[in-house]
Amino acid sequence: MRWLALVGVLLVVGAIGWPLLALRSMPKKIEAAAERAGSRFSVTNASTFADVLGVELAALGLTIDPDGLVVTMSAAEAIGEGTNAGIERSISAQVAAHRPTLFGAFSVPVRTTVQVRGVVNGGVFHPSSQWPAESRRLPLLPSTSGREAVVGELPATDSEFVWSTPSADATVRVVSVETKGGCELRCEQADAGVRWSSVSACKVKRTHLRFVSSDCERMLAIDSSTILSKFWETAVVGTVMHHADVAYEINAVTVIRDIEKVRAAHGWLKGLSDVSGTPPAYGPDGGTVDFVTVDGRAHSIPLTVAKETGR
Repeated sequence: MRWLALVGVLLVVGAIGWPLLALRSMPKKIEAAAERAGSRFSVTNASTFADVLGVELAALGLTIDPDGLVVTMSAAEAIGEGTNAGIERSISAQVAAHRPTLFGAFSVPVRTTVQVRGVVNGGVFHPSSQWPAESRRLPLLPSTSGREAVVGELPATDSEFVWSTPSADATVRVVSVETKGGCELRCEQADAGVRWSSVSACKVKRTHLRFVSSDCERMLAIDSSTILSKFWETAVVGTVMHHADVAYEINAVTVIRDIEKVRAAHGWLKGLSDVSGTPPAYGPDGGTVDFVTVDGRAHSIPLTVAKETGR
């Protein structure tokens, strides 16, 4: 009986102790959730940020108290140029929630205020601060850059696997974030949430030229670096992805004929070597990626999958 009583005490202590220990890290987890929400392509105003953050908090096991989520978003600041153009804004979020413990017998309150900087490649510009209707305004971080813990594509990062790429029509973008399990690739829509998300081995780098189909089903990553391999024919110069999986690879021999001319040009693509010309770009309607090699061969890689028709 003593052993049964001891086991019962340990179960109760564990049921209370573990949630309490988990709550110590909750402010950091909420801040990370706010950073993810602030970098979403689909977050275009303070209200959508609150909606996305609410989903993130629910995933952490939190139940938001009535009027327990207050957010304020600063005016957007345009940053970057060309394919790196985007917006930057600071966001404050005050959270009042609770987390059930002891098998739902009672709950522990969670109270925290976080301030993050959201950086979005190709994001929707908004010229003034905003907060949801019938909500009070929170203090904001300075509108200029300077905080180390930033999120998104544009700030400098040591990771070669952190990047984001919009489609030709900017309706979707693919985001890559390095995780302990490899890389999370996710497709974000401009007017909704995440279309798909998957964690797998890291395959596409920031240094690659990246192109995304308008339906977000395919992505082409081109390695424009000089081909140095002795057996150059098998060198992979491009990878076509279906979501986070490799659909097929493009070997050098399929796009190049004169390797000596290529090596003399310090690169294999026109516009990205000693040979002038137009670098790889989306074709008509964003359905292809068109490029010309330095030995004069033109190519068009489809970003859409042809549908089979019945006979």
